[in-house]
Amino acid sequence: MRADVAADIQNIFNDLDRATAEKYLRLTIQKYGKSVLHLSAWQEPNLPEKFTFIEFSIKHRYFIQTTYLLERVNREI
Repeated sequence: MRADVAADIQNIFNDLDRATAEKYLRLTIQKYGKSVLHLSAWQEPNLPEKFTFIEFSIKHRYFIQTTYLLERVNREI
């Protein structure tokens, strides 16, 4: 079940446009709405705010999604 949930959430964020990501989010909420109620309750208010980065180009998404830069700064401090 965990692998399925992780794959579904990853599919939401792999899309190239916000409308498709929101569609997959609605489908995922419906899919787990009865079996994993707390997951659906968490996804609905929290995941849409993460869609902002989808509006950036693919090239910029890599830098937004990774924490490498933050880890490097923390090591230097």
